[in-house]
Amino acid sequence: MNPSEFGSAIEFDEMIRQRRGIRGNLFMHRSCMPLAEVDLRTTDERLGQQFFDFVKDEKLNLFVRKLDLRKMK
Repeated sequence: MNPSEFGSAIEFDEMIRQRRGIRGNLFMHRSCMPLAEVDLRTTDERLGQQFFDFVKDEKLNLFVRKLDLRKMK
């Protein structure tokens, strides 16, 4: 799906919640969240991002620890 089509889907998703005469909210996604707020990445993509963040944080922590050790000397 290209960005233009996805933008149209988001607009439609918002529009169906503004309809009168319907009790409750309607959502296009099964999570019952607005489409604009749904994380559509695959599980592998989400896990990959978490792993990347962990690795990045670990490298940053090692760098900061080295700086702290230098200050103490």
